[in-house]
Amino acid sequence: MKISKLLITLTFCLITIQISAQFSFGVRGGFIRAWEDYGEAELPDDAKIHVDGFQISALTYFALGEHFQIGAEPGYTQRGAACYPRFIIFNNDTKFLVNYLEIPMMISSKFTFFKEKISITGKLGYGPSFITSAFREVTRLSGDEPPTKIKLDVNDSSELKRWDHGMYGGLGVSLSTGLNRLFLETVYYRGLTDVDPNNASKNRSIQLGLGYWITL
Repeated sequence: MKISKLLITLTFCLITIQISAQFSFGVRGGFIRAWEDYGEAELPDDAKIHVDGFQISALTYFALGEHFQIGAEPGYTQRGAACYPRFIIFNNDTKFLVNYLEIPMMISSKFTFFKEKISITGKLGYGPSFITSAFREVTRLSGDEPPTKIKLDVNDSSELKRWDHGMYGGLGVSLSTGLNRLFLETVYYRGLTDVDPNNASKNRSIQLGLGYWITL
């Protein structure tokens, strides 16, 4: 009997949220700069440890009141570093490139100004990422040949941890175009898992993305 009452209560709450919620859907794509935290490993003072790539996400949110939203941002992102984590000596002519599918769950707050034309948004979230492919990109010292990509076996758990998970934080600004919005935002990611199971190699990245919201 208690279970039935609980199910009825949960169903009522869900229906209430669905009725009152204002759904928003969007897409965001842009530039990402990624690197890895090598822990206590010593790097040269002028070491370049980042790699650049792109990121694209589909966004789905629904409103909880006037200022808060919860949702998900599944997408494709490129991460990695300018040094393969298994190298003991830093070597900036070899890059480590990793492609992920990610599903962060987010909560965001939004405040509007200028007759609701301009909005400032902050967000926090957490979610898993899954490696789809990974490469070492080697640049010859002579510079006469194009970089060589060596594909890594993502199914080999001694080489790579295929799953990652981490924290997200973002800040953005948007411009209203009626019910829809054009927005620009930056999102920081802090991975909690070493990519290489035998070396300190936690993912870090920051992205700058442009996107478009549709509110129903």
